[in-house]
Amino acid sequence: LFAYKSIAFQLFEQLGGRAPEAIVLPLGHGSQLLGLARGFQELLRLKLIGRVPQIFGVQAVVCAPIRDALNNVTSPVDDRPSIAEGIHVRKPVRITQVVEAVRASTGDVVVVSEAEILEGVAELGKRGFIVEPTTAVIWAALADVSKRLRQDAIIVGSVTGSGLKYPG
Repeated sequence: LFAYKSIAFQLFEQLGGRAPEAIVLPLGHGSQLLGLARGFQELLRLKLIGRVPQIFGVQAVVCAPIRDALNNVTSPVDDRPSIAEGIHVRKPVRITQVVEAVRASTGDVVVVSEAEILEGVAELGKRGFIVEPTTAVIWAALADVSKRLRQDAIIVGSVTGSGLKYPG
């Protein structure tokens, strides 16, 4: 988790000593989310920021156990695979910690369809980001999250998966 935690410090530095209002990232087991949450919590403890950014994890609609846990619901098991295989995790090992981190940040878990994931690959590609489907889940979620925040909010989208490993 330390490598992900350090991303919070890098964002703080690159944003001129402030935190973004929100972060949108792919969500499987939750390591990236937990690392970022811990990094921003540390910046808060050091009184370098006034609040932790809202953290929005993104899961595929066919496999969204963290969204279900966050909302205290149980969705029927969907046996279909997802093209975003990196987040297709039916039983995340840190689900309780991830739900706590999302709640503490007043964030949420957004779900996207397979069609939205493919659209994300294409739209991010048009903007020069060659990503694999697991990373592309953030595209549709960014539109949703941006509607929840003020118009001038700084929203960071985590783009970590190279499309070079996804020939589709």
